[in-house]
Amino acid sequence: MGSGRQGHARPAEDSANRRANPLTTPEGALAAYGPGEKPVLSLKEWRGLFRDQQVAFKLAREICRRWQSDNGAEAVPVQVLFPKVVFAAKRFLAEKLDRKGGSQPCDVLLVGEYMQAAISSLLEAIKKGTSTGNAEVAVIPQGAAGRGSTLFVDFHTTKLIYPVSKCHLNAMVADTQQWEQSAAFLLDSHPGVTKWVKNERLGFFIPYRNKSLPARYVPDLIVVTDSGINVIVEIKGQYTDNAEVKAKAAQRWVNAVNRLGEHGVWRYLLLTDPGMLGQALNGYTRAQWDEGQLELR
Repeated sequence: MGSGRQGHARPAEDSANRRANPLTTPEGALAAYGPGEKPVLSLKEWRGLFRDQQVAFKLAREICRRWQSDNGAEAVPVQVLFPKVVFAAKRFLAEKLDRKGGSQPCDVLLVGEYMQAAISSLLEAIKKGTSTGNAEVAVIPQGAAGRGSTLFVDFHTTKLIYPVSKCHLNAMVADTQQWEQSAAFLLDSHPGVTKWVKNERLGFFIPYRNKSLPARYVPDLIVVTDSGINVIVEIKGQYTDNAEVKAKAAQRWVNAVNRLGEHGVWRYLLLTDPGMLGQALNGYTRAQWDEGQLELR
């Protein structure tokens, strides 16, 4: 009798072990799957829904939509742009996409971050390679004082202020303990700088996309030199991926506004050390910065 009970109990226990998963992990958290057999997940069927050409078409359609949104339909007509973008997308998937393991080109559609990265890379390459005169449209921001004026910049602040001499404002509001003050000193001391201003409450920004979302880049400083050149200055303590995206957007804006020819000559200057600002500006000025002479005074 006893051996019969044991023989009956073992199969039932083994069956339960095969079917049931624990409700919690060894650490006490809820398990990813409840009781029952663990599901086997596979992308095989999903991948079978897409051919490489369909993936290229989906990427091209989104790129053309963003191009039209950023530049207007008059820049490059979509019907002209789309076939070329499809061709570029096919080459990107075949030659430039770094796939690991058994991943497929269609997997870029599965993860939003991957798809946005692919679209951004292609869009950046298209903008860089565009050769038509009106391909990039310069968005000229307008602040409270209109275009290019500090006349109505007037506000109270509890932040640190730094007295300035070549700025139209009576002081610079500092958001740092040292580097903005150092930059202000160099700008006031540089013989080739005629005027400058910290880009705060001026309404000046450069439109760009941050992970496919429209964003505004507000550079640090605007400098006018004795050569009549307007220099957008950005000082970054660390050159990150986001800084690179902003720098590329700024360079495109500079190229576009220079082609427009109605707002003077512009340049973009990105530095990681404010102490190098004087030497870096020498490339845009007639009168040159000399650090040795400044130390002797």
